[in-house]
Amino acid sequence: MKRHWRDLPVFAPQQAVTDGLSVTGLKAWRIREPASGRRYTVVRIDSRSGQAGYGESGPSQAADIAEARTVVVGRRATESEYIRHRLAALPTMEAAVNNALLDLAAKTANVPVYQYLGGPTRFKVRLLAGSEGRDDASLDAPLRRSVSHGFKAFSVPIPARDAMMWQMQAYVDLVRRRVDRVRDIAGADVDVVLDGAGSLMPGDAAFIATALERNHLVWFDEPTTVHTKDALGKITAESVMPIGIGRDIHDIGAFQTLLRFGCIDVLRPSLALNSLAKIRRMAALLRFITWRSLRSTQVVPSQVSLLSTWQQVCQTFTHSRFLLPHQTRTPTCEPN
Repeated sequence: MKRHWRDLPVFAPQQAVTDGLSVTGLKAWRIREPASGRRYTVVRIDSRSGQAGYGESGPSQAADIAEARTVVVGRRATESEYIRHRLAALPTMEAAVNNALLDLAAKTANVPVYQYLGGPTRFKVRLLAGSEGRDDASLDAPLRRSVSHGFKAFSVPIPARDAMMWQMQAYVDLVRRRVDRVRDIAGADVDVVLDGAGSLMPGDAAFIATALERNHLVWFDEPTTVHTKDALGKITAESVMPIGIGRDIHDIGAFQTLLRFGCIDVLRPSLALNSLAKIRRMAALLRFITWRSLRSTQVVPSQVSLLSTWQQVCQTFTHSRFLLPHQTRTPTCEPN
């Protein structure tokens, strides 16, 4: 017997042809940054009233865009739950489409998105500057540029581990020197997040987290891709360094499991895979679980490229202290 309350599309009748919020079209652009090669998808949704809403997400395929167009055309801009269920297998399109629908509904109400969602929760937020280089030489220029723009918090990629560097202590010294170099350039009072990019085994991640406790990092981001209770528990049991997880996760149930483990300190849902509405659900779940467990945990969205989305995230989420910006260069577009 099927469980109709889980992972199945909710029935929603087609809207009347006179409804101003009825969706009449969807157009998407697949965008690539020439320098970094990063890819995004920007979606525009048109309504019968003449208003248009915009949303963004990570890279997508032409078939995904065609599927999203089939799902959304003829629906009402407020049917976010129906769209979320129908596009559950296409998380990038779910994020872009639901953000565009939210933008469309707010424009129709003639208010900003954060006001449509209940009003602002903050009026300023600290920005976390992301570094793109993988070696020290390529890190210096973007780091100095970020310092000149006034950034006081930086995400630093962990150095690549040489296959010949079999001694773990030598690798820890290399990581520590990179963190110290960032503070030499940016100042001793800056905040640093170490980005592991899921490149370490749990045991190595635990060793590095313990060794760098005295460096007072804000958190250790994505230290490993092994998200089991034993693996994450090993890192948090051996170190007091906060751990951030969630860059590649788009299932709310997976985030709930991570919170239930009690082994993470920062939830990192990506806006390339999760819509604003879905991340708000994660934040609501977080408030309940942290209230029950008395554990301090934050939601810190990542992968934000459009300035409009920055502003909505800054004023919408009560648990966010940092926002990871990706400075977008002049893109090339592939319309669909």
